[in-house]
Amino acid sequence: MDLAAAHAPPPLHDLLGASFVFNATITGLAWDGDAACFTLADGSVARLTAAWTGAPRLAPRPGGGVEIIAAAAPPPPPVIIAPPEGGTVSGGAEGCSPVLCRTNDGTVIAMVKPGGGVALRSPGSNSWTDLDVPVAASSMAITSADILVIGGAEGVYLWERATGLRHFAIAFGMRHAVAPVACHPRLGLIACADRTGAIVLGRPEVREVMLIRAAGSPPTMLEFAPTGEALAFATTDGEAGTMLLPDLLFRPITSGTDPEPERHDER
Repeated sequence: MDLAAAHAPPPLHDLLGASFVFNATITGLAWDGDAACFTLADGSVARLTAAWTGAPRLAPRPGGGVEIIAAAAPPPPPVIIAPPEGGTVSGGAEGCSPVLCRTNDGTVIAMVKPGGGVALRSPGSNSWTDLDVPVAASSMAITSADILVIGGAEGVYLWERATGLRHFAIAFGMRHAVAPVACHPRLGLIACADRTGAIVLGRPEVREVMLIRAAGSPPTMLEFAPTGEALAFATTDGEAGTMLLPDLLFRPITSGTDPEPERHDER
């Protein structure tokens, strides 16, 4: 028996999340307030809430860390919204897409070109320079510190204008192909998914990660709620999921450092 695995905490989605499987391909994902909206191939929209009456919650422990209070009620079923008469519905992450990526002030700084190449926009101009990235990019996101995150089948890379390109050394980065990425809007955290269905949350320059989802159908989309206190995902087999990520999960930011995961216990 792997003793380390036996004593490892369960994935956060098992403790703080909910998911549903639809008999349709999920084509888009965007947040509407505290609800994650998933567009389906038939044109309808499924709304899932990450928090509900009786949802699991966090409480600080007197000796430090937090404890997770189990749900008192199951999650409600998703609300299905039919498409408009004669129309279609589309959805996507605000700010970043498989084509363009913007800084937090709205400036376009990068794009994914056909074939997975990445081009950077020169500051204050409309000229573009190709970025030599050892992956065929399939997704991009940007952290609250304006670090560009580039995801592809061969791994995840980070780019800053001052320091250039570097590999993001997440736990599964050397073993499994990586697809979607998403960035927390405030805390500098990066969510990544791989082809085994795992989702992890990490930080630049830190190898340790927080396990969000252990395995399953490979995710195709990841998106943080506007507040950053929830994460949604969609997979290749039509699964749509949400999970709470309250700020209480992370240690307070101190000067010169990013937040770190708190120790958490299940109750």
